Amino acid sequence: MESSNRIIKFRAWDKDKKEMIQVRSVHFDTVNKVVGCFCNKGHTGDRLIKNFELMQYTGLKDINGKEIYEGDIAKWRFLVDERDEPSWREPFEVKFINNAFNITPCQLWIGSHNESDIMCEAAYEVIGNIYENPELL
Repeated sequence: MESSNRIIKFRAWDKDKKEMIQVRSVHFDTVNKVVGCFCNKGHTGDRLIKNFELMQYTGLKDINGKEIYEGDIAKWRFLVDERDEPSWREPFEVKFINNAFNITPCQLWIGSHNESDIMCEAAYEVIGNIYENPELL
């Protein structure tokens, strides 16, 4: 059995300060409910976790090497013959739905699948996120 080297990490939107922060660790209770996180601003504590929106890293990077997180807004294009000039499609939000990162028009499967299992050939570019740039959708 091959072990997965997929990096599992998070970032968070601080609802009070209206800023994106890096998360160092996430704390769960006995039923896997998030009860706190430790980030570059310190520990949130149990009662403050509701002030943060956690977003998980997909394990993938866009065409510029930027990490893709749920909550990101990205544009995409199909990868076609290099002689063609592909056009960018409508921006979309990266979401985690039914145990997969749903990246329109493709689903990037995690879990028992390889994070490189892409259901179609496409290129992605992160152009913002739903908290700082909602107007991009």
